[in-house]
Amino acid sequence: MDIAYRLLMYLLMANVGYMMFSLFQKGFKHYSGYISQLFFLFCLMLVMIARDVSGGLAISVSLGGIGILVLLPMYLQRQIDILMAENRFAEIEPYARWKAHIAWTELNHHLHELAVLAEKFAENIAQLEQEMRLMLKRGEPFDGVTRVFLGLIHFNNRNFTGLIDDLRLPDKDLSHQSFEELLYLVRAYLETTRYEEAVTAQLALEKAMHTGDDFSPEKRANLVISRMIFFAFLGWSAEFDDLMESTEEGIDRLPDSLKDFWWGVCRFNSGEYEVGEKKMAGIISSATAEEDENNEAWLPFMRKRYFSLIENREFFDRKVLAHLKELHESYREALKAAIKEDVKQQEEMAEPPANATSVLSWLVMIVSVILIVTHNVEDIVTLIDLGANSSFLVQEGEYFRLFTYQFIHIGWVHLFMNLIALKFFGPPIERIVGWPIYLAAFFFSGIAGGLAAVHTGQPLSAGASAAVLGLLSMSIVFEIFKVKGAESLSRRNNFSTLIFILVINLIIGAVEKGVDNSAHLGGLVGGAILALFLLPLMRSSHLKNLAGYVSVALISAVAGFSV
Repeated sequence: MDIAYRLLMYLLMANVGYMMFSLFQKGFKHYSGYISQLFFLFCLMLVMIARDVSGGLAISVSLGGIGILVLLPMYLQRQIDILMAENRFAEIEPYARWKAHIAWTELNHHLHELAVLAEKFAENIAQLEQEMRLMLKRGEPFDGVTRVFLGLIHFNNRNFTGLIDDLRLPDKDLSHQSFEELLYLVRAYLETTRYEEAVTAQLALEKAMHTGDDFSPEKRANLVISRMIFFAFLGWSAEFDDLMESTEEGIDRLPDSLKDFWWGVCRFNSGEYEVGEKKMAGIISSATAEEDENNEAWLPFMRKRYFSLIENREFFDRKVLAHLKELHESYREALKAAIKEDVKQQEEMAEPPANATSVLSWLVMIVSVILIVTHNVEDIVTLIDLGANSSFLVQEGEYFRLFTYQFIHIGWVHLFMNLIALKFFGPPIERIVGWPIYLAAFFFSGIAGGLAAVHTGQPLSAGASAAVLGLLSMSIVFEIFKVKGAESLSRRNNFSTLIFILVINLIIGAVEKGVDNSAHLGGLVGGAILALFLLPLMRSSHLKNLAGYVSVALISAVAGFSV
């Protein structure tokens, strides 16, 4: 198996390992069968590498396994989501059955049981709701899936009172509800004129956006659309206009006619009855005249909403408008603060560029590539001449090798695996500690790994693996102790990533030539010790800046001495 095939195999193994340990974090009890399937595929891929099976055959088998165990269940779930959104519950069962057979999890079997009920009682919604309620009280995450099913059934049948009864967890704060449940609850409270509860649910929804590990554009779009409908129902026209003027992705997805209609609803509910009525009537008239699929889909809703508002205008003016204004006075600052915090979180997730990581990655890559191309890096004498780590020579006083060996890679596979890992872990660490400390941490971890190799008597070692794994252990320490800025590490599922990258590096160390596992361990320990030492310094900007100056001086001294 040549280098290109080996590199691709390691990348595929890394993806399988990542998914396996992510599932383990969610709960081994519920996902044990699926984890076992992925572990079998992982071991099969490892055996093919170790036995040097033909590259084409190994890649084909690996891609086939990933296609069946990973991609196909994702496709089936996507089809299930589409059918549920379109209220086609009777058609879900085949997709749920195949997903349960392919990915062996208790949750998938539970989903299939719900799909069977949906197919069996498709013509009797009341019976379907009753049967699904009997599926509750199995505990989480099963009850959460069942509640979402019930919520969709109620929502599509406009049974908002039933939706609240089935989705709202009794005697528990709204923070215990999932993001998807809160989406339905906000709308249900609005439709049933339980406006104060709607405000509380929307505030909980704003907080739920940044919990868990799902930060997808779809989730954000759902939040923004919920926010728009919430402002329209409560007649908060200033907030509605600010949202419409923003560049939020969820707003951009909506057709212009629907956005303009909600603008009319908002104006009507704010007390500007003539303005709102005129806008809504104009949108309905235009939508009726134009042949547009989007308008045809929304036209019945628009008409129903318009006539409902007009018929209840007098009651709304006497009984509801004053209450909505009171809610605006009481809660506008709280919601404004929640939205401001959401914007802050979005800005943090955008993350500024990590220039030091980019420069370091290019430096390691360029030096390593030049040496691989121009020298026989598999020759021991050549490696020693280039500056590889040697326990005998370091003990004889050639300490510069503890620095220079980090820029030398014996093979393409190990070089690219290190660059990928550096690209993943470097930026968040750089943003937390700043570029001077980050560079010092990288080289300190590499030196610690080099010393570990010397201590164990390794005759020769090379590569940046120890330095990269030092950054890995630092990220774990920072996440455990909740260092400021470590939120980006949590968003990257760091613990799962630690496991599979560590395993992959150990596998490469066992299979590939010239890779030293003792240096890996030394780098991990060195990075963890340095992170613990930095913890108190991170609490003070002055101490952090001082540590940065010291780091620059040390890096300059070590690099100058080594060169």
